[in-house]
Amino acid sequence: MNKAEIIETIAQERMVETMVQNIAHQALNADADLADLCQMVYLILLEYDEDKLQDLWEHNQIRFFLARIIVNQYRSSNSPFHSTFRKFRQMVDEEIMKSCGGSCYTAIFDILYSERVLEHED
Repeated sequence: MNKAEIIETIAQERMVETMVQNIAHQALNADADLADLCQMVYLILLEYDEDKLQDLWEHNQIRFFLARIIVNQYRSSNSPFHSTFRKFRQMVDEEIMKSCGGSCYTAIFDILYSERVLEHED
């Protein structure tokens, strides 16, 4: 199998999406964050060396490799996922807090938390 076929198989089996959901669902607040992390993992796979990816696939090590990428991306403060998505979100949150003097934080948090709870009740 070549690199494109391996990545296509991973995508068709939804390996990345399933693993991101299982590994990072507690740490990421929204489905958009999960989708962003999935896209980041696919980008890393596309940029990865073809021979190494084939070797991982042939030796049934691809799931461990994907898990390691996912954990590194969402836990590291130096990862592309952090610098692209989480860091931006933190800056937006800080600006919201500054603009309302901290008084609107509780209301926003309550709304976001309620939406998250309702999403997971279904």
